[in-house]
Amino acid sequence: PPIDPVATGEREADILAILTELNLIVEGWIRQRPAQWLWTHKRWPDE
Repeated sequence: PPIDPVATGEREADILAILTELNLIVEGWIRQRPAQWLWTHKRWPDE
């Protein structure tokens, strides 16, 4: 689905808002059909 980003002039906040929206979209797709998804690399570093 299309997203409609709003530029507030706060670059870091705008980037965070757009990426958060994109991640929510992908999360929705995965939740709809979890058997079709496979993550083959480490997304988050070890602590």
